[in-house]
Order: sequence, then structure tokens, then C-alpha cells
Amino acid sequence: MGGDQAPEQVDVLASYIRKNFPHLKTAWYSGRDEISSAINISNFDFIKVGPYIAEKGGLRSPETNQVFYVVNAGGALTRYHFTPKNSF
Repeated sequence: MGGDQAPEQVDVLASYIRKNFPHLKTAWYSGRDEISSAINISNFDFIKVGPYIAEKGGLRSPETNQVFYVVNAGGALTRYHFTPKNSF
């Protein structure tokens, strides 16, 4: 899901999915530099923050400005590092 203009609404939808479809994973891909304080991070399994900047590359780039988090039980965040793609 995206929804940087209405994080509260995204959070409501994620909460609904979490309660009614617990087998599904929820993720929020945000272009913001920080996680919005308007959400309950426990409603998500994954959160990506940071705008895409072509010169810095995406999540697989060692120079990326983007950060991908796995949300653990209780809402703790663990930063996930993607493996760079093979260059061939």
C-alpha cells in the first residue's frame, strides 16, 4: 500500500486486513523520509521509507537512501538489507 497523503486511512485499512485476513501480509511503501507517527506499525509486516532517487538506486543498491524494515512481533523494527543483483 501507499498513501503518504492519508496515513491514518492506510493504517485503518491495514488494521482491517490484519484482523479479518490474518494470513495476509501487509506492507507500506512510503516516499517519506520517516515512518509516520499517525500509524500503528504493528498493523504492518513490512515498511519501506524514502523516495526513489535514481542516482542512489533502489533497495538493492548499496548507495540507496531507501530503508526497508521488517516489523517484528510487538512492533519492533529490523532493517532488512537486500542483496545486490548480479552484475552479469
